[in-house]
Amino acid sequence: MARIRFLLKRLGKPLSRMKDMQDIFRSSEKIAPVFSLKFLRSLGRGIRLCFKDGYIPEDSFRFGLFDPDMPRSELTRFMSKKKMTDFQKRLNPSSWSRLTEDKSLFYLCFKGLGIPMPELYAVYFKETPGLSWDGAHLETREGWIKYILINLPAEFVIKPCRGAFGRKVKIFLRKGREFREASGKIYAAEDIYNLMRDDEEYDRFIIQERLGNHAEIRSLTEMDFLQTIRMVTFTNRRGERHILLAAMRFLSGDNFIDNFFSGGSGNMIAPVCVETGVLDAAKARKGAEGPFVDVAVHPRTNQMIQGFRIPLWEQCCKLVLEASGKLPPIRTIGWDVAVTEKGPVIVEGNMWWNPANIYADMGALMQRMREWE
Repeated sequence: MARIRFLLKRLGKPLSRMKDMQDIFRSSEKIAPVFSLKFLRSLGRGIRLCFKDGYIPEDSFRFGLFDPDMPRSELTRFMSKKKMTDFQKRLNPSSWSRLTEDKSLFYLCFKGLGIPMPELYAVYFKETPGLSWDGAHLETREGWIKYILINLPAEFVIKPCRGAFGRKVKIFLRKGREFREASGKIYAAEDIYNLMRDDEEYDRFIIQERLGNHAEIRSLTEMDFLQTIRMVTFTNRRGERHILLAAMRFLSGDNFIDNFFSGGSGNMIAPVCVETGVLDAAKARKGAEGPFVDVAVHPRTNQMIQGFRIPLWEQCCKLVLEASGKLPPIRTIGWDVAVTEKGPVIVEGNMWWNPANIYADMGALMQRMREWE
């Protein structure tokens, strides 16, 4: 068995390279006719970006980097996830990644440190008894169903502890003995338990408070579902803390999770001036594979995104700087902050935050971190 695993591992890299080459070829084909001079230039750039600089073909094409007409000097504004992660590994101890990447540990840790967080109601484990904050016994199927039916509030959120990009997040609203999920599907308490028990990808889930947007954000968007701000902090070797960048995510269409996913989700993201909390125009994808465009006016409300000032901005900045000081060995974290009527709340922290290629100059940000370091 060990030898089979070894052989599969050896075969995996060449097969992955072959798939990347296919993706690079197809992406270049969208730039120019096959085997034209521009196609060959695009193909050469794609090979260099993906095999040398570590880009995923889909991402580099989405950012427009395959286009040979883009000046090489512009490429310095972008960074691959691989290079970003390599840099983050120099700053953050990898062994501490569970504190931010496992949401159950994250909430336990930061709640104990006095950081405003969503209320954590329970943690579900497939193989061991669950954990609740009101003393309920959560070992059996019957115990879990009773807890969901009786102990949980009218609204709550379920997330995989190790999930990412908003995948498999469920938002529930109680109606009598039924629970309406954000998509409109109706669940019984037993169905919610089965949802966690039968998941083939994740073995533990958190059940937490559903937060609401601040009134000014609701007025701008007319959306009840939460829309958060990504705020990235950096701590230098002297312990001085800085906010490196910030951007607000806006829901679009029928989405109820605000993850941007490099524009693939259909949502929008707007850069925030760290000094003032004022938004620039949002960025959004034009069509499934189209270019990114600026969106200055909210499409639902016709109110200006550009120039909107995030409420309680000074408190948001104070919160993430305080939180980053609680774990000094982790020197850079991407925080997801919700601005609620009660104040800003940290929803998640990400030790391996993604490059902000769509709304920031990554070359300039890296230079700033080197200067601060």
